[in-house]
Amino acid sequence: MNFSIIIPTYRRSASLEATLRSILAQENAVFEVIVISQSEDAAHAEVIRMIATLGMGSNHLKLLRLAAPSSTAARNAGIEVATGDWVIFSDDDVIWPARLLAKLTAKISASGDIVMLAAGDTCRPNLRGSLWRRWLSALFCAGTWRPLRSGKVLPSIQGRYPVPLIGDVPTEWAMGYWFAVRRDHMEAHRLRFDERMSRYAYAEDLLFSVQCARAACRNGLRSILSEEISVAHMVSTEWRSPSAFAELCGPWNRIFVASQLYSGFMFWTRLLAIYWSLPHQVAVRLVLRRPCARYIYAHWLALRHLSRIRRGSFDELYRLYGA
Repeated sequence: MNFSIIIPTYRRSASLEATLRSILAQENAVFEVIVISQSEDAAHAEVIRMIATLGMGSNHLKLLRLAAPSSTAARNAGIEVATGDWVIFSDDDVIWPARLLAKLTAKISASGDIVMLAAGDTCRPNLRGSLWRRWLSALFCAGTWRPLRSGKVLPSIQGRYPVPLIGDVPTEWAMGYWFAVRRDHMEAHRLRFDERMSRYAYAEDLLFSVQCARAACRNGLRSILSEEISVAHMVSTEWRSPSAFAELCGPWNRIFVASQLYSGFMFWTRLLAIYWSLPHQVAVRLVLRRPCARYIYAHWLALRHLSRIRRGSFDELYRLYGA
């Protein structure tokens, strides 16, 4: 079985090197790595130098470059040149444990009806939070009353995995740090990342993976989340979007995703849930000592420009509000 590993990267040569080294250490696996660099000249040159030191030949690596940063366009560019039976989307700050591809091969070979597989994260606590926190998050549509038994997208357009994650469970979405999709499934349903969401703010991964899972369900196929197929998502601070920018993009992307997944009355209930969850999100930011004024402002702007957001006219909004 062949794998195409798609890794967008932006100003992260050090964490990308650690990711690539962990991939090269995979034993007895056939794969190609497609790195999509979105960095300016100096940072892109550093990526080229780093890859040269790893000795990755052309049979292992395809290095692409985009003129402007866009996580969605980068992943789509990788999909277009991928040749593997399965496509794996990995962040550039993820450490792959030994024999990950061997375990993945065994799992998908044993069950021919799996078309999307999401990975757990060994860096995240695998224990449920306190009772009062769980109930408070559930009250504001940011969690569930009962422990989850599958990966779910809440009405507030926030994805949640079961905690603790035990074994293999169904999922209707995949977190973008690492997930795998059968390539013929993507091609059969013309599945691509929506490039109207050009800036990274979490929801673009959610939209694509939900569309993959929905297409699978319609055809009697499965999407799963696996405890055994887990990676270490390091959440590198080597480069991060300015927090003020992310505070705008996050709510806008979630509203846009709601408009793409739901229509009519169902969209409006999701929009209500997004705003109902706002007090909880603000409280979390206050506890973490993160600024919240711009996040609240973003929700107000979203109501003012709701039709633009539903159309995905984000570049226009970025120009207007300096994001």
